[in-house]
Amino acid sequence: MLSSRVTLFCLACAGASAAPYARWSRLLPAWIRVCPLERPGRGARANEAHIEDYHSLVGVLADDIMRDHSQSYALFGHSLGALLAYGCAHRLRQLGARSPSALLIAGSAAPAHRDDAYLAELSSDAQVIDELRRQGGTPEEVFADPDMLRLTVDTAAADFAACASFRPFAALPLTVPIYVYSGRADTLT
Repeated sequence: MLSSRVTLFCLACAGASAAPYARWSRLLPAWIRVCPLERPGRGARANEAHIEDYHSLVGVLADDIMRDHSQSYALFGHSLGALLAYGCAHRLRQLGARSPSALLIAGSAAPAHRDDAYLAELSSDAQVIDELRRQGGTPEEVFADPDMLRLTVDTAAADFAACASFRPFAALPLTVPIYVYSGRADTLT
């Protein structure tokens, strides 16, 4: 399936930076080059504006992948990152780029079964904060620090808007192997 060296582009969940994926390099075999894809508005791209439109965000990320010039690559995404990895695979095919060797998806419903309409209704900071608390994963220290909370709310709100703006690609089904992962306690199917 994969050549002797493969680049694994990693896309994080809503509200998160891709930086933690850099640690994967220590855990994976040397023939896998881990390349975290940072979305605008966070991490090394904090000075860039957030992108709230799904297809625009996919376009930016697909351009990042194409600039890498990897001969063999795979896409991994978790939650929103899974939806973005799916979109990148479609966008790269539209651009005539080399297809990924695999699409690895975790913690996300299938694109045809997503129900993110409620995210479009999160119009206030309080609603975004309530959603962050409902989803879990945000440390209490973030909620207690006004500066960290502002950064987190802005980032999460942009990501929630991107999820809410998702529309399926009008294209043929993907022809790459798709591997789907879930946790034992995940409620998504």
